[in-house]
Amino acid sequence: MTQSEMSRSHRQYREYYKILEEDFCATERYLYIDPDNFSGFSSEFIKLLQTICSEIDITLRFLCNLLDPCFKGNTFPEYCKCVLDKNPFFPRANVTIRKVDSLMLAPWLGWEYHQKTTKRGNVHIDATNPEWWTMYNKVKHDRIAIRPETNKPYYKYANQKNVLDALAALFIVDSYSFHLLYERTPNEQKDTHFLQEWYESSKLFSGFVIAGGFE
Repeated sequence: MTQSEMSRSHRQYREYYKILEEDFCATERYLYIDPDNFSGFSSEFIKLLQTICSEIDITLRFLCNLLDPCFKGNTFPEYCKCVLDKNPFFPRANVTIRKVDSLMLAPWLGWEYHQKTTKRGNVHIDATNPEWWTMYNKVKHDRIAIRPETNKPYYKYANQKNVLDALAALFIVDSYSFHLLYERTPNEQKDTHFLQEWYESSKLFSGFVIAGGFE
């Protein structure tokens, strides 16, 4: 991948992430980022949760294509298999919130897949998804339905915590993708400011830790 190709891919995903992060940060005018406010829900959080998770679907496909150029999947379980087959430590990835001291988020923790072969010989993949992704789908498809465990409608799970986790998950996927882009650029074309610019542009998150390297 040439420097121009890397820059183009980086710019497309970076700029949209920045818009989503700015939209979330704007909600602090009404609800400060704090564990005491994590259960706060709103129509704005419904919009943000759906928009962020839609972008996660797109960026995960991009990441999978970086990890495996032959990847043809388009479902969350298929993304899970591709990412974890290449790096089983990915679910441990974490970031720190700049504005809240010592608050670390690991939004992919617990993400895993299960594969089985049906009697007809077809391979079927299921995934155990993070809470924020499950709630995204519930808010999207069953917004006014009641969650049996809590007796609350699902729209109340479009809350600060799930939106924050979703945004952190997107930041991690983008960060992982950008590291892969950087590592695969020929040495003579590497831009040393490429990753620094990405991390410094985030007003919300600092640090990105993922075990197992980038392959």
